[in-house]
Amino acid sequence: MKKPKVLAAYSGGLDSTLAARVMVELGFEVLAIQFTSPFLGRSYLKESPEDYIRAKEATIGCTLRLVDMAIPHIGIVRNPQYGYGSQVNPCIDCKVLFFSTLRRMMEEEGALAIVTGEVMGQRPMSQMPKSLRRIEKLAGLEGKIVRPLSQQLMPEVELETLGLLDREKLYAFKNRSRKPQMQLAKELGITEYASPAGGCFLTDPGMARRIRHLMESPFEEMDEATVRLSMIGRQLILDEARLAIGRNETECRYLPHLLREGDAFLRMEDERGAVAILRGKQSPANHELAARILARYSARSVERGSRVLMEYRGQTTMFPADPVEEQRLEGLLVV
Repeated sequence: MKKPKVLAAYSGGLDSTLAARVMVELGFEVLAIQFTSPFLGRSYLKESPEDYIRAKEATIGCTLRLVDMAIPHIGIVRNPQYGYGSQVNPCIDCKVLFFSTLRRMMEEEGALAIVTGEVMGQRPMSQMPKSLRRIEKLAGLEGKIVRPLSQQLMPEVELETLGLLDREKLYAFKNRSRKPQMQLAKELGITEYASPAGGCFLTDPGMARRIRHLMESPFEEMDEATVRLSMIGRQLILDEARLAIGRNETECRYLPHLLREGDAFLRMEDERGAVAILRGKQSPANHELAARILARYSARSVERGSRVLMEYRGQTTMFPADPVEEQRLEGLLVV
């Protein structure tokens, strides 16, 4: 007999991992869907998408598919219909966007339901009973969303009506305590998972500050490339230009992947210091200041006598390592 198929909304965190794994253990064919966008985690800074998928599939016990949602996600962050949470997190809009996308995928895949790791009462904006029902209705998914961690507290869903799901085998977790989830993870042999609330940068005050600054920028478009650049490293605003500087080895390895036509790339001559991208107005004054700022954050390279190299439009320019004064940075740093 063919297993009934469901789609699992997956974030990489503990709750969504448990929800997908529980449905696998109950005998369902589960296809996990993880939406990606600049606001939804930086797992790939440390590993390739292929390695990430392989590791997660081993934990959840089913196929994982990554789906790029950057463009529509940026759109609702800029102009949410239902407003923001505590920072720049339009949780209701995000849920409706993602669930509407899952509804279309559910029809394409011949799946019977969508599974989520939502826990009743865990999040004030999107996981209260009224919000859960509202989101279901807005996404056209009434009766089709299964929440294994809290299903015993929820109204009956279609899978139960069809006799395919026994709620007594599901759970009644609620509110913000993590102990029940951690105990269930232990029972299922799950030992590695992301920290709670670690999946969305829009709720983080520091990241929210970056996004607000970009939304208010008079010289930048809030497109995918600039959003991604604004969310990594130190951010400084020069004369109609953005300078992003890697703060550690991981960021310095990743920054070159964000280069686009018209950018200037700066690094230390000895290749041991920080690296940076200058995007926007490419003037001699901005180039010189960017080089001095990079030298400021590459003290050991400067001590070794290393100079600053700038690559721009196929040409390489050398600058002396003359670290900018700290007071000059005031007013330039976003974060």
